[in-house]
Amino acid sequence: MSMEELGGQFALDMQGLNRLKHSARQDPAGGVRGAVQQFEALFIQMMLKSMRDAVPTTGLIDSKQTEFYQSLLDQQWSQTLASRGIGLADSLVAQLEGSGMVPARRQPGSAVDELIAGIPRGAPRP
Repeated sequence: MSMEELGGQFALDMQGLNRLKHSARQDPAGGVRGAVQQFEALFIQMMLKSMRDAVPTTGLIDSKQTEFYQSLLDQQWSQTLASRGIGLADSLVAQLEGSGMVPARRQPGSAVDELIAGIPRGAPRP
């Protein structure tokens, strides 16, 4: 599950977990990335809920329906913000890769970069 999919995904999509499991089976490093992005979205959602709870209510438009729709909005915002990233997912992936719990993700073209790095550089002679 890539970051583009997370941002365009509906927050209450029930098939998201199945897609995450499937992508984790196909590409374990990518699956870890998707899982920590979902964790980041959950963290942001909890943060938004705490901020809403800290604001005093006036009682004019407060009802169970308003709270329900605000929670839906917070869930969708948390998905959107997590797709852009706040840095929590990056640090979790780095920590998991550093501890050896998941394999480090190889960048495409890194073998070519290693070959090019071995070529001596110098000015051509006329």
